[in-house]
Amino acid sequence: MVTIVKQVKLEFQGRSWVVPPGFLFQEDGEEFVRLRPSCHGLCILLGCDKKIRNPSLKGSTALKQLVDGRNCKLGLIESKDEKPKLFGDDERASPKKKRKVQAVETKKLDLDLPDGSGIVTVKAVKWTREDLSVVLEAEQLERLFNLIMKDELSFDVQSRAYRRTGKHVKAAKKETDDSSCQSD
Repeated sequence: MVTIVKQVKLEFQGRSWVVPPGFLFQEDGEEFVRLRPSCHGLCILLGCDKKIRNPSLKGSTALKQLVDGRNCKLGLIESKDEKPKLFGDDERASPKKKRKVQAVETKKLDLDLPDGSGIVTVKAVKWTREDLSVVLEAEQLERLFNLIMKDELSFDVQSRAYRRTGKHVKAAKKETDDSSCQSD
């Protein structure tokens, strides 16, 4: 039995990451790579210490700016350039309606990098919380990784809040009883 395996390996500043098949996809003849902030291999590629248990790029302001820029260009969120409302306005705030999902006209769009080092082509999305998907080209990925590395990254930022519930909740220790016994 013969098995042919095609793998994509990204190398950046002496580190490497073999991209899992679920992070690669093709659309309109172009290959994209999904950049999930909580992906362990991506964090290692960008300089994370292997000793950190669950590394994440959630603290990266550059990555957040790119996702917000993509969402603004697609009209998924309101832009911050709107005129501020003044106290004396007679206009009543209309109740917010749910946004109807519209068909995305463009499959990809170009985003200017915040530091002005160039553009990155990303996949258009329908939802604001989707991961950033970048065209699989060495120049664009290098510009993006250099931008992320300029940030002071802290890989130990949790990707979400964790809360123990049910039988896993630990009972609070009775320190008051212990301290009163020692003071006598």
